[in-house]
Amino acid sequence: MTSRRMTFQCLLATGLGVAILILGAPSAAKAYGSPELEDPPVPKSLVPPGYRLVHGDILVPDVEARSGGAPIPWSDGIVYFEFDGNVTSTNRQLMLSAMDEWNYSGADVQFVPRTVGNGSFYVHIQLSDGNNAAIGMQGAGQTINIVSWGSKFIMAHELCHTLGFWHEQSRTDRDTFVDIITSNIESGHEHNFDKEQNWLSQSTSYDFDSVMHYGQFTFTDCLIPTPGLCETIVCRTGYEGWQWFIGQKDHLSSNDIQDMKNEYGSNSIGPRYIDWTVSPSAEDGSLRYPFRSFALAEATAPDNSEFWIRGGTYDELGTTILDKPGTYRVHNGLVRVQ
Repeated sequence: MTSRRMTFQCLLATGLGVAILILGAPSAAKAYGSPELEDPPVPKSLVPPGYRLVHGDILVPDVEARSGGAPIPWSDGIVYFEFDGNVTSTNRQLMLSAMDEWNYSGADVQFVPRTVGNGSFYVHIQLSDGNNAAIGMQGAGQTINIVSWGSKFIMAHELCHTLGFWHEQSRTDRDTFVDIITSNIESGHEHNFDKEQNWLSQSTSYDFDSVMHYGQFTFTDCLIPTPGLCETIVCRTGYEGWQWFIGQKDHLSSNDIQDMKNEYGSNSIGPRYIDWTVSPSAEDGSLRYPFRSFALAEATAPDNSEFWIRGGTYDELGTTILDKPGTYRVHNGLVRVQ
């Protein structure tokens, strides 16, 4: 076992079973630099000193030229993070769930709690009066502001900014697919629809389904958005069927994931998922059809696979498990084999 790349540690071995805990991922509440919880939590400033807000939810340094270079990707796809003391335990868990949408996407990115000795560059996540984030890796303690803790994919949207991506309708080729109705944009917010020249990756086709796309009434000047009168974005001829779907915040699109893979890479054989909580019609180790057991996962996956394991209890004591070289990841909690 010592010669293999394992990310877990056996804590207890008795006649009742074995408990497994991931190494290198302490609970988010105890991450280095995360202060004690505030009671009651007080929202922090929406725009940190030295920054300004563009595109509605993107923080850029005051000194940054708008014609600057492409965003800087995170080294090895690892984003170290810490929570502010104003983020409750419940909201920390909600954010971890949003992070897992990217952690489990198949792209080679991972959000890791900042601890002593790691994370010279990291993000500081805090409660604020709105949602915003900086684009790409910018420095020590760059801010992610969140108010929509109840929306997993609004948080996943902000995390995508952190990983280096702009809004979909900011693409330079957007005029082929959508029209921006400037007459309907609230005064002073026209700049939020600017195109951006510098992207990490723009290798997929225009994505109406992207979690990074504005909705059809975003920044409308109408008090009551009325279809046909108040849209700020209209899908062009041939794409009208997307009109009521742009701006969705309930999933990552296939192109969202592919763009992330194109930038950060992916495991050539892909991660295998093990999840005792689901009963898929088939078990192929995909995120949609995960394995329910270690035994099946290891029997069918090739050597050196990456296994993502949902915490919980697996009734597999006495079977051959953890007998294949590979990487085993448990993001939250314990895995118990009995």
